[in-house]
Amino acid sequence: MKLCTVLPIVFVVALVLVLSQNSYACSCEIQLPKRSVKKQVKEARKYSQAVFAGEVLEIAESSDKSFLSVKVRVESNWKGAEADVVVIVTGKGNGDCGYTFAVGRKYLIYAYQTSNGQLSTNICQRTALFSDAERDIMALGKPKQKRSHRST
Repeated sequence: MKLCTVLPIVFVVALVLVLSQNSYACSCEIQLPKRSVKKQVKEARKYSQAVFAGEVLEIAESSDKSFLSVKVRVESNWKGAEADVVVIVTGKGNGDCGYTFAVGRKYLIYAYQTSNGQLSTNICQRTALFSDAERDIMALGKPKQKRSHRST
């Protein structure tokens, strides 16, 4: 067979294989029309169970390896994070919308409550590195609770 007749066949077979695969991808709601950051933050706060800033202390994989458990030391609390340390869950990434946290980094976290009562966040929320969340922090205003953690 000539190369010019083989290539189209290979392309079609490859395309069929790719399209027949089960694919799982994260899908966030598209919010139209565009609103100001202040309005977006107000809505995100309203629909979140907790909104807080803090440093990630520990990240552990669940026993069934399906999600991550993230322990966060709360530094500022705008809503629902009354404890000094809060545990939230998130997916592992790879198409499940999980948010990628790093130990020792500080985040602004918008968390919702799962059906089994756990706090959770993902990339569809406004959760962000604290250093990248200046506009959200301004829109949120003064936290209702601020803690200073001192090393001993």
